[in-house]
Amino acid sequence: MAVVGVSLANIRNSPELLGDVSQWMDFGGMHPYAAGQYPSRHWGWGMSMEDALARARCVSGDKPLLVTECGYHNKERNPNHPGVSERAAAIYHLHLFFIYFNQGVERSYKYEMLDLREDDAMTDMECHFGLVRADGSVKPSFTAIRNLLRVLSDDDGADCRCRPLDYAVEAPEGVTIRTTLLQKSDGRWFLALMRECEAYDLKRLTDVEVEPVDVTVRTARRFDMRRYVPNESDEAVADYGRTDHVTVPLGVEVQLIEVAPRAK
Repeated sequence: MAVVGVSLANIRNSPELLGDVSQWMDFGGMHPYAAGQYPSRHWGWGMSMEDALARARCVSGDKPLLVTECGYHNKERNPNHPGVSERAAAIYHLHLFFIYFNQGVERSYKYEMLDLREDDAMTDMECHFGLVRADGSVKPSFTAIRNLLRVLSDDDGADCRCRPLDYAVEAPEGVTIRTTLLQKSDGRWFLALMRECEAYDLKRLTDVEVEPVDVTVRTARRFDMRRYVPNESDEAVADYGRTDHVTVPLGVEVQLIEVAPRAK
C-alpha cells in the first residue's frame, strides 16, 4: 500500500516546522490554491510556483508529488481568497491540470465534487468549490473536465510505449504559450496548447474576453491532425486532414491538437 504524505495547506510556514519525513512516505502532498489567479502565478500564501514546490520538497524530498486539493471557487466577492466566475473556473481548471503535470505533479485532485450546501446569497466561499451545484446541476467546470477526460482516455494506456514527436510551436511576439505532449497506446499524440493570460479580472469582478491569436504547430513530417476545445465539446472542432502544420486561433481556452500516424 502506497503512503501519501501529509498535504500541507500552509506551504509557506509548515514545511520548516515539520521537517523532512520523506522516509515514511511514497508520495509527497500539497494543497496549492490559485486564489482566482492564473494557475502558474499563485500557489497559495502569495508564493510562486517554483517556491511552493521547493517548500513541499523540504518535507517529501525527492518523492513524487500529489496535489490532493486544488481549484477555484465561485464566490466572486471574497477578498482574502478571491473566487472567479463559473466560466473562468472552467477555463482555469483545464490549464491547472496541465501546468501541475508539467511541474512533475503525478496526480491532481480538484476540490471538490459537490457544493457543500445551497448558498444563493454567496455568503460562504466553502459552499462554492464544487463541480456540481448543491441542487445537482453541473457547472461548466464539470463539463469541461468531463470532455477532457473523454478525449484523452486510454483503456490500454498502461502498455503505451511513448515515442517522441518532433514539433515546434510558433506564436506572436509577447504571447506566452505552454504545451503538454501526451501519447495514447494506439500511437496518437495529443498536444495541449495553453495561452498564459487571465480569464477573469479580479478587480472588476468580470470575465475577460481574450482576442484569439494565430498559433502554428509544425511537425517534421505529415500526420492526420484534428483539433479539440474541451470547454466546448468532446468532439473535434476541426479536421485538417494529412498535413505537417496547422494554424489555430488560440484564445484563453485550452486546445488539443491530435497528431495521428496512419496505420500501416
